[in-house]
Amino acid sequence: MAVAALGQTSTYLNPMPGNTHNYSATVNDTGDPDEVRWYVATDAAGNNKAVYGTDYTFVTSGYNSTNDQLEGTAVYDVDITWGATVQNAEVYYVFIDVDDDQTQCTNHMALRVQIAAEFNALVYNVTGSATPGTVIPDDPGNDVVDSDCPVIINPVYNQATGGHTDIGTTIITYRVEREFSLVDWSFEYNLYEALGNPFNVVGITMEDESGSQIYSGTGLTGTQGVDASEDYVLVYVEVTNQQGVNLDINLELVTDNNNTADDNGNTDGNTSDNTDNYVIEAMPEITGFGSND
Repeated sequence: MAVAALGQTSTYLNPMPGNTHNYSATVNDTGDPDEVRWYVATDAAGNNKAVYGTDYTFVTSGYNSTNDQLEGTAVYDVDITWGATVQNAEVYYVFIDVDDDQTQCTNHMALRVQIAAEFNALVYNVTGSATPGTVIPDDPGNDVVDSDCPVIINPVYNQATGGHTDIGTTIITYRVEREFSLVDWSFEYNLYEALGNPFNVVGITMEDESGSQIYSGTGLTGTQGVDASEDYVLVYVEVTNQQGVNLDINLELVTDNNNTADDNGNTDGNTSDNTDNYVIEAMPEITGFGSND
């Protein structure tokens, strides 16, 4: 059997949920084109057929729901889409039955397929981008800003309070996204300042890909669940600006507790892309405003 794989790391022998792969067989016979049947079973004997439409679906036409198989003449090449909810390490058998039109003999063969589901969660700083949900941060010329200076809201010095009345806040935008998996998923996060400086978070808001708000609060740590239909979450972090100090704000996806995972039990398979940061640059510190007279 040969294959044309369409997934990133999905293969025809180890497909990931939701991926489509091609299965083909070379058949030599003694006469006219043969009658062919394709089906998928959960056992090597082919006695227990997999659930069509849930475990798998034939993309190639010819499926007969009465016989639970794809039927046709000389159909030696089919495309199969594996179900979005098939379980990791589940084993299936792709069968082809061939009837020789002249000898009336039948041959059949089974190919063992094991689901190899994967899940990866990753985080990007996408602050400043006009398209934070789709921007590719590593591409040259994108509009993502890695650091910037605070924007002062009200510069008027208040002698009674001894400083700026309002030196403002900075809103940092992170994108947490999933790869490969197609079921419900979650991520555990930790928000921290990498230089050890004290910092104040005014609020954290999370919106999923459809624009629905799924979190609003001030928790620097937590676990957030995401629906299967949502590929990413935008995390907006509002931080109080400070004078005279760099604030290196990091968002980390935590894997130690296995909470960064999908609902098939697949934990994050790549921890090298689990942290990104944004730096609020230091403004000069002005401690007073008065006169030498």
